[in-house]
Amino acid sequence: MRRPLFPLHVANARIQRHGAALRELVRGLDGTGAAGPSAVAAHAGAAAVRFFDRRLAAHHAREEQFLFPALLEAVAGSDGVCLRSIGAGLAAEHREIEMRWRALRAGLASAEPASPPQASAVEAFVALCERHTACEGRELLPMAERLMSDDAIAGLERALRHSLCRDRLADSPNDALEPPRRSAQPGTRQR
Repeated sequence: MRRPLFPLHVANARIQRHGAALRELVRGLDGTGAAGPSAVAAHAGAAAVRFFDRRLAAHHAREEQFLFPALLEAVAGSDGVCLRSIGAGLAAEHREIEMRWRALRAGLASAEPASPPQASAVEAFVALCERHTACEGRELLPMAERLMSDDAIAGLERALRHSLCRDRLADSPNDALEPPRRSAQPGTRQR
């Protein structure tokens, strides 16, 4: 049986996996290995950079736009006050994670060995992501699964899938969505 709120569990697992890849990339760039990062670590690190560039803020926005309000709607009274506080804390942590990512991004783009401050900043970023996603996985998502009705969860999952599809289309080059044009004259190509 598929787990409720599966898209959010999967997104958190991806954040953890890509965080681990960043750690490996920085370990390979730390200057202690003469050969630098392995090809696998370099490829995984590049994929992690793309993931955090393209998906991190969007994932946080989806949680704040869809999950937090749906969870608040599922409870009444004093529980709502508690959930607002939890949501505000998680949203503040989202901003902290995004701020740390922006600070790291420029240094990770260079192919030079990672400096000790950069390596410690990557470690702090990854550790914050791990704590954050573990908290969501241990507390927030099970609470949502427990408190929300099956219909509310199904509606939330539809909204999440729709938002993910929109993001993926936005990442695709427009010309990939259009059929190829026929050239005006045989043997020539239009640009």
